[in-house]
Amino acid sequence: MWERKFIANTLSAAQKESFIHVPYLAPYYGRYRLLFIKNNHLHYFYIVLDYPHLLEMENCIMRISELFEIICPADLKGIQLDIKTIPDIESLNGTHPMSFSVLNAGERKLYEESQNKESFIGSTESIIIYDVDVEDFYSILIAKDESPTHDLVMKKLRKYCNSIPAAYVYISHMLLHELGHYNQYLDRGKNVSSYMNWCLEEEKNNAINHQILMEQVQQRINQFIPPFKLNKSEKIKLESLIREYRNIPKEKDADNFSYSHMKQAMDILSRKLPAI
Repeated sequence: MWERKFIANTLSAAQKESFIHVPYLAPYYGRYRLLFIKNNHLHYFYIVLDYPHLLEMENCIMRISELFEIICPADLKGIQLDIKTIPDIESLNGTHPMSFSVLNAGERKLYEESQNKESFIGSTESIIIYDVDVEDFYSILIAKDESPTHDLVMKKLRKYCNSIPAAYVYISHMLLHELGHYNQYLDRGKNVSSYMNWCLEEEKNNAINHQILMEQVQQRINQFIPPFKLNKSEKIKLESLIREYRNIPKEKDADNFSYSHMKQAMDILSRKLPAI
């Protein structure tokens, strides 16, 4: 038995029956059983693994792929979606839940074996997503992410939340950010080396410093030194690293692409949501 707690204030009545399907864990895990609900202000569902089972998406309002089709600018619809299955809930902890991929496995092998990487032009670019319910995915991200990324981004996006749920606003930004990377790739003529080496050292240095911080946090926790999550100084260091990362030119440009397309995307989305 494997227990996990999920914030469930957006679950439908059908999901609150004696058995709850958790589609974003399929097919590796599957069906979970409701134990109890408590707290008048925020409902918590404690669910325990019952048995592995391949699930269909039940009570799904909108999948991420459907949201993508709605908000993607017309001139960028040529990008393919590479849909992945989340193998377990921990796979969203500290990893990229959505990303732009320049090469698939086959073409990456060709690139690595190429004697002339500087002129290698790619053709298998995609955006990697988990095609699950938008609000379910957002709930997982918020529950698992201790970084300040969400709060930093939402400071610029909060104005859209008056008419559109925060989940749709934030996931739309994530999708548009990855489309921003795709746009950068197109601007470089799909030259793989040019795109992949752009800002590479800055990204590596930031990743190394992030890893060092997380290892220090884990060492402290392993020694049973509270708190058993990020302490105040660690949060400050992490926020500094996140800000540094988002100011790397490649990331800042992708963010700016997203912010510049958000109003149009939210206008289109607002006309679609009432019909769901």
